[in-house]
Amino acid sequence: MTALLCACLLSQTGPVTRDAFGVPKIEASSFEEAFRLFGKTVAQDRLWQMETSRHVAEGRLSEIVGQSAVNGDIDTLRTGYTDDEYSAMFEALPGKAKTAYRAYAEGVNEAIKERTTAGTLPPEYAANGLTPEPWTTRDSMAIVVMLSRRFGTGGAGELRNLALYLYLKTQPCKDRVLDVLDDLAWQNDPASIPTVSPADDPLAKSHPKFPTFDRKVTQAQLDAEPKVGLFELVPAIRAANGDDSRLIAESVQAPFETGSYCMVVSSSRSATGRPLLLTGPQMGMSIPSIIHEVAIVAPDVKVAGIDVPGIPAVVIGNTPNFAWGLTTGVADIADIVIAQIKDAGTQVYGSGTRPVTRFDRTINIKGGQKRTVEIVRTLDGPVVLESKGTKSLFAQRMSYWKKEAESWATLYDLYGAKSAKEIDGLASKIAMNMNFFYATVGGETGWRYIGDFPIRPEGYDPRFPMPSAPETEWKGILSADQMPHVMNPKSGLIANWNNKPASWWPNFDTPVWGSVFRNEVLLKSLKKPKLAAWDLERAAWDIARQDTETNSCLLPLFQRAGGPEGAKALLGSYEGWITGPASWLYRVAFDNFRQSVFEPNTGNFTSSAFFKQIVQPSVVLRAASGKTKFPYLGGRSADDRAKDALDQAWHELTKTYGVEPAAWPLALPSFRSPDNSPVFFSNRGTYLQVTELGSRPVGRSMAPPGVTERGEFSDSEVNLAKQWVFKPMWSLGD
Repeated sequence: MTALLCACLLSQTGPVTRDAFGVPKIEASSFEEAFRLFGKTVAQDRLWQMETSRHVAEGRLSEIVGQSAVNGDIDTLRTGYTDDEYSAMFEALPGKAKTAYRAYAEGVNEAIKERTTAGTLPPEYAANGLTPEPWTTRDSMAIVVMLSRRFGTGGAGELRNLALYLYLKTQPCKDRVLDVLDDLAWQNDPASIPTVSPADDPLAKSHPKFPTFDRKVTQAQLDAEPKVGLFELVPAIRAANGDDSRLIAESVQAPFETGSYCMVVSSSRSATGRPLLLTGPQMGMSIPSIIHEVAIVAPDVKVAGIDVPGIPAVVIGNTPNFAWGLTTGVADIADIVIAQIKDAGTQVYGSGTRPVTRFDRTINIKGGQKRTVEIVRTLDGPVVLESKGTKSLFAQRMSYWKKEAESWATLYDLYGAKSAKEIDGLASKIAMNMNFFYATVGGETGWRYIGDFPIRPEGYDPRFPMPSAPETEWKGILSADQMPHVMNPKSGLIANWNNKPASWWPNFDTPVWGSVFRNEVLLKSLKKPKLAAWDLERAAWDIARQDTETNSCLLPLFQRAGGPEGAKALLGSYEGWITGPASWLYRVAFDNFRQSVFEPNTGNFTSSAFFKQIVQPSVVLRAASGKTKFPYLGGRSADDRAKDALDQAWHELTKTYGVEPAAWPLALPSFRSPDNSPVFFSNRGTYLQVTELGSRPVGRSMAPPGVTERGEFSDSEVNLAKQWVFKPMWSLGD
């Protein structure tokens, strides 16, 4: 244990020093030299991961793994950029960003050359018959785009909602489809806990007004939609959501999950009188980790935290002046727009026309034939579905189109920021939608909901596709001062787990924020009037062990409903922890209740996985409380339904595992370490960092399994993760 807690350094000389866990600290005489060494160091640690990441990001993974990656590559190519577009985006970057990208690529190529000469290339190159190509600035930019779209975007759910509408029209609820849709795709639930409370919200009384719609508007819009079929919509939904590319990314340790939580405590709420920040980006657990740790010290840049291999930036961490964290924002910043085809190169646009661009891209498939993919674009954006039968194009309009790299170039200026005002101003320039948190050594704390949020026209339901016409164009971007934010809140606490930003912010096309949401569990762990760094660590520990899917929202109903004596005894003392048999009984009973109440009316949406995704716990709780538009209970009481669900769950579990719950096997969520042993409680951060900001930031972190792909540091943080111990981070000096 002493070794785990020790901050001692390995004895090394030169510009790159590693601590006892292998985390590199780069010391350089200039910004350019620092980023050259940065690229070289990451390539020494994670070259094969970088190789697969650039192939995923560029729609070229089929070159390595063959046919199984083709669908993901097609998704990427259809909604991605061409070489010329990447070149133009690079040339538009500020000078410091260009320097960082070029120097990083130079360093990566130095490492490739040295490792090739020394015969230390990752063995996967030989196993796949590959020789590493030179790293380019385009490779890094493609990974930036991939990362941005995975974690910094939301919306484009209109196709999913349209498919839901078409499906429900074939189910027993077909005569009341819009009632069911309003239940399943609600706009604003006042019981949903926001990041900024109304008492702390500077916009509580002067927030922007969003377009409203009624049943007449919704029905008219749906009646005007092209009569596409469900089978046409499903692949388009996957393309718009990037589902195939996400699955491929998961398989090769590229960023694939979206989530993350962050907690910020002000001086007034801190037990030490110093601001605190804990950030837990949830990007997936893999071997090696999705992220890489580093510290950089040069005359004009001092920063420590995490990078994503291939990207020349520390994306979360601290400087000598402040610490910051990020979580996914889930805002609706993309729309699906429908255009009627006039001919192959033209679409109808109101009373006129607009051009349609078509060009081919080639996929080289390992062990197979090359495949040509037609890329279609309208002026609204890339086309994710061309319906031949209805002669219509479904294009994805994105507020962040070609802004991804430009947005994150802001980081290079952010590293030099000192005050909350300066930090907030720089963060507001980022087009990607995220929650941005910060705490300064001067005692300031804040949060901003960042991203380019479009101002939509009146007269349309944002849950469904809109026609391509002058009257449906966005009316601009919501100004920074009208986006949710807070600085130095009176409550002294800012906590977020991808939840609703402010009480007045609606769901738009993605029904996610309801009365049941995981941030409620997070806030329960932060009740103390004064909070220390340990309390934030304990909150992260708590939520990894609690039911954060349903927040145990039906527990009072099950406890009241009765059921078998053994079940009543088990649930009588249940408090939401997932570490015992009561959790299993509750989860099975909840699923039984949801299925029995909804499926007879709505069907199962073609699979149990889709059913659970669509019928969210918030809807289940509203149905149980009789607060839905459609009468899902079917004349029976919620108590009767709950008793049946609990009886069934008890019967299923005791029949399978016996009548002694203490003997039931546990199914704890876990991820694997390099030695294949489990690390329990995977509902944590890919990276966890807690920082206390006194005269300088003092941080501790955890990023399993380790810094490198293989070798002595490939599993250096596994024991930390198993024991929930944070190691000291590199100091950046004054």
